Amino acid sequence: MASLVSKPNWGRLIGQGILAGIVGGILIDAFQYFSTLATTPQASIVANWQYVASSAVGAIAYTSTSYAWLGLLFQAIVSIAWAIGYAYVAATRPNVMSTPWLSGLVFGAVVWLIMTFVLMLDRIAPPLSATSVVMGLIACCIFYGIPVALTVRAVAQRA
Repeated sequence: MASLVSKPNWGRLIGQGILAGIVGGILIDAFQYFSTLATTPQASIVANWQYVASSAVGAIAYTSTSYAWLGLLFQAIVSIAWAIGYAYVAATRPNVMSTPWLSGLVFGAVVWLIMTFVLMLDRIAPPLSATSVVMGLIACCIFYGIPVALTVRAVAQRA
C-alpha cells in the first residue's frame, strides 16, 4: 500500500529554494572564478557572467561588460529554479531529505548533465574534455548540489 504524502507547502518550498539557490549560486560562481584564476591570471567573474548572458543573446554579450548583469540575473534565476526543484523533491521524498550529502552529489550531477546538454544544444558549450567534465562535476556536485541540499535541509528543520 502506498503511503500518502501531504501536498507540499509551496510558499515554504519557494523560500527554501530561493535561499538555497543563492547560497549554491554564490559558491559555484566563486569556485568557477578561483579555479579559472588558478590557470588564467586575467580571469574575471564578469567574463563568466558574459558567457552566461551569451546563452540568451549570443556573442554580442562579449562586446560589453554591461551584459554581465544579464548573465548574473540568468545565473541567479537558474540557480534558484534548480534549488526550488530540489526542495520539492526533498519535501516529497523523505529519503532525499535524510541524506543531504548523497542527495546533493546526485542532484549536482543531474544539474551538470542537463545544463551541459542544454549548452551543447545552444552551441555555446566548450568542447568536452576530461578536465572540463571533472571540473564541471566538482563545481555542480560539491559547490552547488551539496550546499543546496544542506541549505534546504537546514531551513526545513527550522520550520
